[in-house]
Amino acid sequence: MCGAYPHHSMASVRGFAAAPSKKQDEEEYEEDSGSDEEGQNLAGSQTLDKMRDLFSRQCQTALRYEMFADRADLEGFLGVGDSLRALARSERIQAQQLFKVVEDTAQFDVTNELYTGHTEDNLFSALGKEGDSLKDQYIEAAKVAFDDDISFISEMLYEFSEAEDRKRSILQNSLADIQKLRGTDKQTRDEEDSFF
Repeated sequence: MCGAYPHHSMASVRGFAAAPSKKQDEEEYEEDSGSDEEGQNLAGSQTLDKMRDLFSRQCQTALRYEMFADRADLEGFLGVGDSLRALARSERIQAQQLFKVVEDTAQFDVTNELYTGHTEDNLFSALGKEGDSLKDQYIEAAKVAFDDDISFISEMLYEFSEAEDRKRSILQNSLADIQKLRGTDKQTRDEEDSFF
């Protein structure tokens, strides 16, 4: 995967070369996102498990680098902050590439194997991933923090669990809006399906 983006080579990372423009990233992403393995079923494979792990790791790493960059800026190390943001961007690009390869090959979301494609399908996938299970995980973690007598973390995690209901509501309302529009213009959806 790294080879798909020659401007993100280790030499440029070590030398903290300037990050490519967003337009360059998008052009290369579009060129490299196609899959020669179309038709292969990734569901249940060890390859998918590895790609899922890598996707998760790269998303986490990108966020960490962004947070480290903010700290570097606060401490006056602006050049280091810029370098960390370039690294975060590289991690995001690679995570997007993993997601896109799985989506193009198997037509589902790498994180939960729900179908993706149209916005309506993507919202169903988001509801499947960011659903009750994440809320339950926050509640479970909050209980553990409470038992460990770390009340400020417990309170924060309970607040996050409540926020999941609001996020789910936004996703459901967005889905309902699209379904309402789709219902009034089913022919457009059928034409889009035949185009793709």
